[in-house]
Amino acid sequence: MNSTPKNLAKNSPEAHIKGLLEWLALAHEHTGGKDAAQLYQQILLLREAAIPTAQRIEFLDLLYAHAVRIANTERVKLRRISLPVSRKDRQRMKPVQDILATLTQDYFNTLAELFDPEITNTLRTPHIS
Repeated sequence: MNSTPKNLAKNSPEAHIKGLLEWLALAHEHTGGKDAAQLYQQILLLREAAIPTAQRIEFLDLLYAHAVRIANTERVKLRRISLPVSRKDRQRMKPVQDILATLTQDYFNTLAELFDPEITNTLRTPHIS
């Protein structure tokens, strides 16, 4: 038989892409701080996916747009906080900071792939990116 085992199919690039698109479709309205952990998990799954650079950039853009919505929602809450900032408030903002830092690192890593002189067959030329 030519059927693939379920665990391999689950880890395929198509499964990662499909799962990420489904999550983005369902999470569009979820912009609270408690949704940040789910977004962070999606970013980590994207890191594991073996997808072309151009497609990775598109997914990073979609995840970044969602991260900005969450960060803006949390920023409104931060305006009401007085100094010194409580531990609870710092812990609430930690996932948002992790998301933004991870997205930044993934963008840098993707750009490094685009500008690597050892890789000759890129799907996008660096000046287009």
